[in-house]
Amino acid sequence: MGSGAFGKVFLARHISSNKMYALKALKKKTLIVKKQLKYAISEANVLKKANHPFIINLYFAFQTPHFLYLALDYCPGKDLNYHLAR
Repeated sequence: MGSGAFGKVFLARHISSNKMYALKALKKKTLIVKKQLKYAISEANVLKKANHPFIINLYFAFQTPHFLYLALDYCPGKDLNYHLAR
């Protein structure tokens, strides 16, 4: 769905619920080298606690040896950066 400096965003479907998510995959090595790991952790903590209609929801997070994953609201047909910049 998209990519950035630290990783990519994929469209993912939860097998048991069939719900669609935007799955943000962040490269741990890049976060560590660029000293951005604490910001990724802060992002997850803020999204986990936030409850507002203008903030996307974080449903779950997990990690592998090389990536951090955040499962976020999937907003089909929406370009959130475009709407925020206006």
